[in-house]
Amino acid sequence: MDLLKGNLQITRYFAKNIQKYAQDAKILIITNPVDIITYFMQKELELPKENVIGLGSSLDSNRLRYLLAKELDTKQSDIQDSLVLGEHGDTMVPVFSRIKYGEKLVLESLDSIQKEKITNDLKQYWAKIVAMKDVSSIFGISKIAFDMIDVILKGNELYTSSSVLLEGEYGISDVCLGVPLVIRKNETKIQEIELEKSEYDLLQNSARFLRKQIMNC
Repeated sequence: MDLLKGNLQITRYFAKNIQKYAQDAKILIITNPVDIITYFMQKELELPKENVIGLGSSLDSNRLRYLLAKELDTKQSDIQDSLVLGEHGDTMVPVFSRIKYGEKLVLESLDSIQKEKITNDLKQYWAKIVAMKDVSSIFGISKIAFDMIDVILKGNELYTSSSVLLEGEYGISDVCLGVPLVIRKNETKIQEIELEKSEYDLLQNSARFLRKQIMNC
């Protein structure tokens, strides 16, 4: 959030040039705070919502899979349906209720203390990276951006969590945050999955936080 003021000015400058030179562009946002920047880029351009996608929660989903694999002392490939929704920030929502470890739900292998620890580690993941000398967080998001571009260009399909403008999905409107998406070359669809009530409530809280920041811009 400390980057918002300066990055929003840059975003508006880019939006004017995209509007002028590339009105049918697909925009992938990796600039922080990614959900708010995605929102303003979408509003400035007035593109279909599926043409402006923020990639923050997809990175969080990958980090969650890594943390779960580490906690359970297993391979990352054993963790399926790792998904984080909401803000790419402190109000993010890890969806533990849907994650599988092998053939079982991951919650069958975690107690409440482990779940809380993983959630806190996930929210502070970036800080640990920054604190490590000569290590940067650019590589994870670069891989995600590459995968997204590859799908859009080649016409494959990708299921991920990314930030788009919501218009009633999950009971949320006029804010961008991470939700499950199916992305293809010429189509992006929001998937409305079933959430536990606690997860749904946390997602609403994340939307309220982001909307407050947007209103203060």
